[in-house]
Amino acid sequence: MRWQASGEGQVRRTPTTQKIGQSIIVVTFPLETFRAYHARSSCVRSETRHKSLTFQPQAQQEALYAARDAMNSEGAKVRYQRRAVMEATISQGVRVQYWTS
Repeated sequence: MRWQASGEGQVRRTPTTQKIGQSIIVVTFPLETFRAYHARSSCVRSETRHKSLTFQPQAQQEALYAARDAMNSEGAKVRYQRRAVMEATISQGVRVQYWTS
């Protein structure tokens, strides 16, 4: 992703804040620009509206991407499987305790 504005077309990058106070960046592609995009039909259903994407500020967005990439590693899959087994065991134990009380 390019974090700096490139001046291409009429793409707007608007820093703003969500209702909960979190900073975000809204990137808006005008209809004329987005209409020519080859994969448009898989991105948006509207024929009359522009396309908008919402990102967190660069540091937070890159941290999110890194965390998602880390979750796809073999080590993360093993840790997730181990955690899932423990959660299932605890859940089963709680249900047995509840019904035998």
